[in-house]
Amino acid sequence: VSYDVEHLMTSPLNCNILAYISSSPDYDSKDAPLTMTQIYTYYIGSLIANHFLEKEKRSVNCESLENLPKDIKQQFAILSKLAYDGISRQEYSWFDYKLPDNFQPMGLMNLYENCNGPIRANTVTYCFKAIIQEYLAAFYMHINPCDGSEHQRRYGFSLVL
Repeated sequence: VSYDVEHLMTSPLNCNILAYISSSPDYDSKDAPLTMTQIYTYYIGSLIANHFLEKEKRSVNCESLENLPKDIKQQFAILSKLAYDGISRQEYSWFDYKLPDNFQPMGLMNLYENCNGPIRANTVTYCFKAIIQEYLAAFYMHINPCDGSEHQRRYGFSLVL
């Protein structure tokens, strides 16, 4: 393993993702991710692709999250905004009745059924894993650029570049 990849193996999740990538039949070591962003982009893309393969029996190319098919891109935009707004308000779970009717978590959220919500019992609760929520919030900021003052003013975010 080269140093470029070795320094990314700081957590079990990263090691698992890198092992998964390198075990792919069409893996070429020159395509190995070299940054944390590339690792998590691959991870998120794999979760989405696996979701559609398992649930809808269709293959989806998710190598670039900015070039997803239109129907998936719309749902991904909803999830990214949900993650961004959630972090800004320190919300980490959502009841199904507070989400859009056509909401699809696309394998990016954990689902807990039969939870007792503040308004009604036997509802469904959705939660992101923290690293996914943070990535999606950052992605939302990337696809909705501003000078940073808007994010700072509205939500207390500061851009770190």
